[in-house]
Amino acid sequence: MPRPKGSPNKITTEVKEQLQNLIDEVVNSIDVNSMDTNQKLKLLQLSLHYVLPKLRSNETSEKPNEDLPLFID
Repeated sequence: MPRPKGSPNKITTEVKEQLQNLIDEVVNSIDVNSMDTNQKLKLLQLSLHYVLPKLRSNETSEKPNEDLPLFID
């Protein structure tokens, strides 16, 4: 029998919790003071992708203003 609509998937929830625990342990074990400058910059570069949203390029794909026909009844 399928699970009811809107109910959480137990396996997915358990896997997410285990992954979160693993990530927390790894992050807490990083000793930033023992890193050299290049390692710190690389860590910062990789982690910023998960903290700050990516900026979209500002494309000017606007169509030029066209004169539209004017109908008067």
